[in-house]
Amino acid sequence: MARIFINYRRDDTPGVAGRLFDYLMLKFSRRELFMDVDAMKPGLDFAQQLDRQVSQCHVLLAVIGPRWLDARDRTGQRRLDAEKDYVRIELASALKRDIAVIPVLVDGATMPPEEALPDDLKSLARRHALELRHTRFSADADMIVSAVDELVPRSRMPWRYVVPAAGVLAVLVILGVLWPKFSTRLHPPAPTEVNVKPPALNPPVAAAPPAVAPAQSSAAAPPAVMPAPLPAAPPIPSTATAGLPPGVKLGEMIPNTTYRGSNLSVAVIAADPAACQAACRAETRCVVWTYTPPKSASESAHCGIKAVIPEQIADACCTSAIERVPAPELREPPLIPAGMNGAVRGIELEGGTYRYFGGADATPQACQAACQADAQCLAWDYVRPGIFSPDARCFLKNKDSLQVKSPCCVAGFERHVAAAATTPAAPAAAIPAAPTAGLPAGTNLGQRLSGIAMPGSTLHALAIAQDDPTACQAACRAEPRCAAWTYNPPKEPGQPSRCELKAVVPDRVANICCVSAVERAPEPGLREAPPVPATLSGALPGIDLPGGDYRGLSGAQANPEACQATCRADSQCLEWTYVRPGIIGPDAHCMLKNRTMARIASTCCVSGIERQAATSSAAAATASAASDKPRFDTNFPGSDYRHFALDAGQWAQCQGTCKAETECLAWTFVQPGVQGPRAQCWLKNKIPPAAANTCCISGIERAEGR
Repeated sequence: MARIFINYRRDDTPGVAGRLFDYLMLKFSRRELFMDVDAMKPGLDFAQQLDRQVSQCHVLLAVIGPRWLDARDRTGQRRLDAEKDYVRIELASALKRDIAVIPVLVDGATMPPEEALPDDLKSLARRHALELRHTRFSADADMIVSAVDELVPRSRMPWRYVVPAAGVLAVLVILGVLWPKFSTRLHPPAPTEVNVKPPALNPPVAAAPPAVAPAQSSAAAPPAVMPAPLPAAPPIPSTATAGLPPGVKLGEMIPNTTYRGSNLSVAVIAADPAACQAACRAETRCVVWTYTPPKSASESAHCGIKAVIPEQIADACCTSAIERVPAPELREPPLIPAGMNGAVRGIELEGGTYRYFGGADATPQACQAACQADAQCLAWDYVRPGIFSPDARCFLKNKDSLQVKSPCCVAGFERHVAAAATTPAAPAAAIPAAPTAGLPAGTNLGQRLSGIAMPGSTLHALAIAQDDPTACQAACRAEPRCAAWTYNPPKEPGQPSRCELKAVVPDRVANICCVSAVERAPEPGLREAPPVPATLSGALPGIDLPGGDYRGLSGAQANPEACQATCRADSQCLEWTYVRPGIIGPDAHCMLKNRTMARIASTCCVSGIERQAATSSAAAATASAASDKPRFDTNFPGSDYRHFALDAGQWAQCQGTCKAETECLAWTFVQPGVQGPRAQCWLKNKIPPAAANTCCISGIERAEGR
């Protein structure tokens, strides 16, 4: 049941409403949100369906833009004066039931005066409104979430029931195991049937959920009761890897990793990954979970649980794990119907939603047709049943979205030219379409992806005078070895932009700073990760660890074995990366790292982790605290106790403030344009793990415990 209803007018605020919908999905589950009349079922009374949907919600968010009050139809009549206007129907239905209605004012809109509203909407003018501004969207959206939270509490783990429930289940499991023995004594089998079949069991005491690991097949073995995984149980055992990525260990927590999208639900939990793991194990449909820590002391931790296994993405924010093997029907993406062109299997488009519909009408063909019929629709994705809700869903996108590999979905891109028209055309001629061999699924050559970076694997790093990604794109097209590029705007006024050209196509990472694109398929020899020598253990093929380098090797002496041996012999070395020839020059390289870095999937490299950062964190913190040197292109996410705005280039003032406050251990200066028009200084009372990010400059001023 949808408890949060988003009311908006399509010709007034469709983009803002869609962005708010995406933000709320991070805080609440999709099944709790209702946004669009396209979710209505055909053949039934339109007004009655809207009235029924509104009657079930706890809160209605009325998104009001500058044209909301005076929007007119083709005849010139004001839409609000029409009795069949769906915005009016929804609002009137909520107001007459005294459902909480929160006006959300966007793009400088003001509350409509009571005398300008129809009689059934006049009480709207007496409702307290909240603003949603483009320049501080996240902060304003958090205020909306807080207001909604008071009316629609988010699902939290009922921890007071977990321990008693675990005890009861444990008793039932023991009885299930011992009962056959008691039953055999009470009811001995007939002598003539001893060698024919095992003795029949009495009716089971309680039905246990199916075990995650496949049952072992043995004709001679008697039936056994398989205990279900409990929230506090050890990692769930596995005897087979069918349906799992290579090398996965069920129940093993993976730090600095997220599984994007495909959320079955998102809940507020205790600030501990173990709480998220327990929530997943208690939900039988949960296969994967991702824990996101609080961004500040005033915010909460979140737990996203998923019924499928999306693509694993390096992200210093998060901790994740796979707990179960997915159901067989959820291991492969939905099939593309015969005769349908332009669709891509196994791709989910995260973000950019401006409307959606579901139910029996939601099919890949219907998603594509709806997008093609709407001039503002750039792309769409179809989400199969069982991912967000029991029904299938179609999501239409009017801006660039992050592409995530997932068996949940089928996606399509309908208006690439229109999407790119907002950026100047590159002076170099467009590279003609080529086969997709060696490219990620869904890649469109030459399509610019705003808010996306491709970290590492840099062939050349160029300083560009213009603040324009066009020059970076032209540079890549002029370099035959360049397969992809990432453009970083100037950090401060007067500084040049940075253009990174890459000979391979690294994993895409969401980063508001950047614009990226893939221009051509990599050379055949660079499309697969370097092989791992048979004698080398613990190496990660196809993984790059960009950043954190303190020394290196190159030339003939650089190979995976030498990288690992050199790192193991140096106590300050935590990780290493072997970079094959042709990526950052004609020679191979070994990069030794004294910081824990985010893992980026790339065919450039083989990496290894030799020492956990925790074992060296105190020494690293002390060493860093003894130095006044800032860390450029580094973010310390989390552990903030206060923040304030600064002008561009004033990172030294942020550092000085931290030095002056004894509570402050570390700081991060966020460049202008990332969290608003001005720069932001975040002061921290703990030292978070460092994350490579061109948004920021950071530093450590005191060691923890001092």
